[in-house]
Amino acid sequence: TRDRDGEVAKTLRDGRARTFSENDRSRQVVLPLDNDRGARIGAVIMEYTPLYEEIHLDILEHVTRYLLFYLAVLALSLLIGYLLSLHISRPLASLQDAALRVASGDLTVSVDRGAKDELGSLTNSFNTMTKGLSWSRDQQTRANDELQAEINLRKQADEALRLSEEKFRSLFEDATDAIFILDLEGNFIDVNRTAYERLGYTKDEMLSLHISQVNAPEFNEILRDRITRIRTEGRVVIESGHRKKDGSVMPVEVNARTLEFGGKTVIFSLVRDITERKRIDAVARTSEEKY
Repeated sequence: TRDRDGEVAKTLRDGRARTFSENDRSRQVVLPLDNDRGARIGAVIMEYTPLYEEIHLDILEHVTRYLLFYLAVLALSLLIGYLLSLHISRPLASLQDAALRVASGDLTVSVDRGAKDELGSLTNSFNTMTKGLSWSRDQQTRANDELQAEINLRKQADEALRLSEEKFRSLFEDATDAIFILDLEGNFIDVNRTAYERLGYTKDEMLSLHISQVNAPEFNEILRDRITRIRTEGRVVIESGHRKKDGSVMPVEVNARTLEFGGKTVIFSLVRDITERKRIDAVARTSEEKY
């Protein structure tokens, strides 16, 4: 593809659909192609060729053919006399006028058929030709309009999706509670900033772990039962303990539920640090025992 203005590269950078031209007879539409994680992996280029020029050339070809035929008939008519020339020249004049109008782009013209002779057959053929060209042009115009409407809808849908993803990502990353997204086997699919920073990991390190490597050891004995309960009930609130990278354990409250994410069922968990709550409970319990 001879992308003179670098439209494909621009689309790969900013994700906006674009159109560009290789030449005067060809158009290209380039659309961004993202994977299910929203990462851009390429672009799709659709090429289409407007048919108006081909229709125009076809019209000129037919007009030329019929004009040559007209000249031959006119020369022959001079040989067979004035009366016969009057009989032939009038419909030929109409045909010539119609041919010129067709050449200028008017495909609604129609020639009177006249007598049922060779000239009448010629005018019938001419009328059939103009009707066919008119139908072809209407079809092409309709196809172009539909393509443009589809492109506009795709742009609107892409923009709405982009805004939705940006809003979700902003809420996801800025949440004060940790957010875990796990598959049904307990492997990490995604985490927010609070999750990995609170536990002392990088995001890549967190995504390489299984939930059992984050849980305190005493909670791993009931991990499988808890996952089964989440899948069965759809939503549960449980207490657990998460082990930080430095080995310390942080008490947490986990609000977990199943939902569809990226075309598959996942476990979406809001994880709240309840260290302060546990401290207050311990103080209250000590105070109760004391008094």
